[in-house]
Amino acid sequence: MYKSWYIQKAQVVDIKENVVDRINVILERQELAEDTSDFLKSLLEYYDKNNGLTSNQFKVLGDVENSLSPAGLAASQSWKESYDEEKRETALICAYYYVRTKYFTDVSKKIIENNSYVISEKTYKSMCENKYAKKIIRETQSEPKYPIGTLVKFRKTYAESSDICTVIGVDISPVISAAKGAKQYLVLPFGSSAPIEVEERHIKKYRKKMEVS
Repeated sequence: MYKSWYIQKAQVVDIKENVVDRINVILERQELAEDTSDFLKSLLEYYDKNNGLTSNQFKVLGDVENSLSPAGLAASQSWKESYDEEKRETALICAYYYVRTKYFTDVSKKIIENNSYVISEKTYKSMCENKYAKKIIRETQSEPKYPIGTLVKFRKTYAESSDICTVIGVDISPVISAAKGAKQYLVLPFGSSAPIEVEERHIKKYRKKMEVS
């Protein structure tokens, strides 16, 4: 009964296009996820600025309303219970990437700053299961091509320096590029006391040339 009443009410409000009241009703719900609340507030700002919403925003608004039905709430609770350390780590990897972009910025900050923060299943899928996120995750979790102690040189396409370097650190900072070989290294050039941070794709293994007698 509650589900049919709620959907019917949502349809009536949608017909009247009373978007502000429609969103405010949802914002009063105590079980609302924080990222969903932030999204709805952004819809209010967009509506106020543009005197309307896009068709896609209307669709997502409807999805939010459906998620607050009994079935939707049950699914949400199930998601929270399944949000284990593996999902948290995946979300954190993606957050370090997206916090530097114009996408998922606010939610990324919350993931980084609050270890107990749980994003919604919809946000997780959008943020962590797209093709760019999968590349970031793959690069982060891959085995380093050059372990600590390996002698390397910079590729000519990256630097003119012919210095030989020693790898002194691997995964020293989060992967921030979706490019292949974006794992972060710390290398120390011979004769230098200043280490250099560089991505894996910009270095190659040093191979000593055979001397001709």
